[in-house]
Amino acid sequence: MKKFAAVLLVLIICAGVCSCGQKSDPQAQSTTQATTSPAKKVADVSEIKKRLKLENFRGSALVTKDSKPLMKLNSGKTAVKKGSPITENTAFCVASVTKQFTAVAVLQLKEKGLLSLDDTIDLYFPDYKLGKKNTIHNLLSMRSGIPDYIYEDNKTKKKFGVRSKHDYKQNRKGIEKWILSQKLVFEPGKDYQYSNSNYFLLAAIIEQVSGMGWGKYVRTHFFNPLGMTRSGFLETYKISKKTFALPIKGKSAEFMNIKGAMFGTANIVSTASDLEKWLDAVEFGKLISDESVQQMTTSYTHDPDRSYGYGYGLMLSDNDVFYTTGAITSYNAFAAIDRTTHHHVILLTNYSSDVAFLGRDILPKIG
Repeated sequence: MKKFAAVLLVLIICAGVCSCGQKSDPQAQSTTQATTSPAKKVADVSEIKKRLKLENFRGSALVTKDSKPLMKLNSGKTAVKKGSPITENTAFCVASVTKQFTAVAVLQLKEKGLLSLDDTIDLYFPDYKLGKKNTIHNLLSMRSGIPDYIYEDNKTKKKFGVRSKHDYKQNRKGIEKWILSQKLVFEPGKDYQYSNSNYFLLAAIIEQVSGMGWGKYVRTHFFNPLGMTRSGFLETYKISKKTFALPIKGKSAEFMNIKGAMFGTANIVSTASDLEKWLDAVEFGKLISDESVQQMTTSYTHDPDRSYGYGYGLMLSDNDVFYTTGAITSYNAFAAIDRTTHHHVILLTNYSSDVAFLGRDILPKIG
């Protein structure tokens, strides 16, 4: 448990960057026309490996086509001292890739008639004075205007009962209380601003509607049926240097160790091979209907100066390429789908690489 507490402490240190949509996301890359030359495909894969090595990538990289491995590259260690070599089965914190799971869970519940995307959130948080102004759709698409709790200072978090000595439920209650006490930064539906608060509330709604904990829902409806046997959650994952990649370059300043702080937004642990199973299920509608996939992969941002769109838990560089990036301390994650060529790109690192830039650069090379 001491090892686990230490890992969680490091994760919370830089939780301010825990998002797939950091405030200044680099320009997204467009895909190019698919090539049909096998010789060219081999050359492209070789080029990708060279590029990853040139960028000193340390972690697990997997590129697939039609759900079959096209390229694997695993490098680095699971820890600075006495770490094991990283493999495709090494588990990493996948940060905001977690939001894909939360979004799909909401869409599943919508299909069962248990909620509507047009529901105003006062239905789920009756004491929230601004709840009638916002909808589940606004939460999913980052158009709610609710500020991001992640960026709030530690003094304020403590005021709302969020403390390292508190348990998972206590801290969740404190974070929810803070979120629901804030003024909106813009009129709901009128603008876009990435906020972890949106997905924190969505995870709570999932629990209310489904009657089970968010983690249990994800394990029951996603991990188990898809065979994601090496996936879990930061709060309960068995930390081992043999199977789990610890943060290599995380700072060790004195910040709070907050259990439950990444609830529904960034607390999933997974491997490259498990995430491939997830991307395959998302792309081919194995978990939700084609209509829901279309809703999830539609851009709801309309800013001509923005280089990417945002759907539900996903960023979109065009209608056929969507991805999520995430970053917590030295963990970085990138999980992308090109629906035109059926390529998937997964990059996981514990070494603070800019995998979002690398991932978007790789996609056109394999198209």
